[in-house]
Amino acid sequence: RAVNVLVSGMAPDGAPSGEFRVGITPAMGDLALAEPIDRVRKAFPRLAMHVTSAWSPVLMRQVAAGTLDAAAVLLLSDAEPPAPLQATSLGALELVAVASRRLGLPRRPDLATISAYPWILNPDGCGTRRGIAALCEAAGLPFDVAVEVVGSELKLSLAARGIGIALVP
Repeated sequence: RAVNVLVSGMAPDGAPSGEFRVGITPAMGDLALAEPIDRVRKAFPRLAMHVTSAWSPVLMRQVAAGTLDAAAVLLLSDAEPPAPLQATSLGALELVAVASRRLGLPRRPDLATISAYPWILNPDGCGTRRGIAALCEAAGLPFDVAVEVVGSELKLSLAARGIGIALVP
């Protein structure tokens, strides 16, 4: 629906045509990219949709530079995008730390407890990863990344094998 509102002003007859360049973060792509693309393509057959996947800071720079028309990015709940960008909240994305039961962690461990294990996280450039690293550094705790990978299913599989702590939506 948000895409519908955005593109409805792109053509005088209300039927958008041409290119629509949109960016989305890898985490959002994991969750729900295929169905919205299909819906937009069906609703607007004259619209050529081009989708780019990148980390939020990269996507915001591309929107500001005009190389993307819009982007769905992840921001902390109290954060605003940099000027001159405007944002509309599409909802909240909750992240959970996942570990193998074999590690014997309590149901709700604190950061000190889980920082003793290696992490299974997105590659460098991910804001969430930077946030975890900053929290560990501020608390004087170790921050060891065992596996850098994009994709929730692979992270969950690796965590189930006991390789480390995965952070997934």
